Amino acid sequence: MKIFAAGTAALFACAACAAAVTLSESAVEMPTYPFSDPDPVPCTVERRYPYFRYDGSSRESVARKWKVVGLDNGKIAVDILPETGGKVWGATDKAAALALSANDANFDALLVSLVAARGRLEAADMAKAMLEKYPLFHAARYELEGTGFRRFVRNELPEQTFIELASWYAETGLLENALELFALAGENPIALVRAAHLSNDAATLAKAASLPVSGVFPFRRETLPALRWAAKSGGSWKFRYYLAVALASFHLDAEADALLDGCGNGPGEDVFYLFRAGRRTGEARLADLLRAKALKDSWRTGRALCRHYAETKDWKRMLETAEECDRRFPGRSPIQIARATALVRCGRPKDAIAYLETQTVLPSEFGDDAMEIWHEAQKLLDLPPTWPENLGKGKPFASM
Repeated sequence: MKIFAAGTAALFACAACAAAVTLSESAVEMPTYPFSDPDPVPCTVERRYPYFRYDGSSRESVARKWKVVGLDNGKIAVDILPETGGKVWGATDKAAALALSANDANFDALLVSLVAARGRLEAADMAKAMLEKYPLFHAARYELEGTGFRRFVRNELPEQTFIELASWYAETGLLENALELFALAGENPIALVRAAHLSNDAATLAKAASLPVSGVFPFRRETLPALRWAAKSGGSWKFRYYLAVALASFHLDAEADALLDGCGNGPGEDVFYLFRAGRRTGEARLADLLRAKALKDSWRTGRALCRHYAETKDWKRMLETAEECDRRFPGRSPIQIARATALVRCGRPKDAIAYLETQTVLPSEFGDDAMEIWHEAQKLLDLPPTWPENLGKGKPFASM
């Protein structure tokens, strides 16, 4: 079952190496750069589901104390930050001959044994023994306590834990348990669709149709039957959109695009058009981007329009779009880079340099690079290359 964070796996590996494990807890102050602005548009290329891509980050660090849980069995010491989703901050191999290894327990088999033991006196003792060894085995705690187990679900996407557990029970045929667990996911449209499918409940399906599609990333293959059912019986374009997103993530592109095309211009949310535009080319893509802008003008739509104009080499429109977007949404690195790029492509490298000198552009994990266009502008002006600090990249070390 895919219900364990990386930190949990490390905990299991550490606990399995020796009988005695020392547990410690401390607080460590670290410079922290907050991030924000999650991207609500699904990206089937990078397959980040169910996680968001964050486009906002702070230029300044803040001092923050983080709780650190340490596990030490004399051979391996692991530090875990529970407040960041149980991520492993560091691990030390205290015996050089040993290495971190994955836990080989079969959690599906353990859960089957618990379900089979229902109603027997030893069932509770079996669950407690599993939890003693695997404290974050949420399924065992659910078998022991029912829905009270949710107080231990403290990761960054708790609804995904509930949906994952519910999926297991649904596939096993334990529909009452599945519905109970889907309900814990609250107003998650995919959980509601799954529950409506299991119970053939029109009211629950209508509730799913009433919720916005922004930030909803259907990614489980076992969700496809419910989404196909909803797309046929629910009436709302949102179910066809969810099904298309899921199909696209599995590279079933022809069916996904047919569903998206079939929605026409009826959808009333910008996220739909941004997603569909990303799968189209030429005038069809531009039409979708303009519809998205009409529904909700955002810097993401501006970025997508700039990319379209760059691909079609319409540099004048790219510059107009970037300048407008920069005025409305200042400080967005992709827009700043697009504006400087458009200035260079329009034959205005001097203006590009003057503009970038006034901006602070943060480095990006998504390939946006202000230094590249800066150096291109310098080359056009016969200037030696420099690496200004405000553009997020330092001068590389000399080759050895």
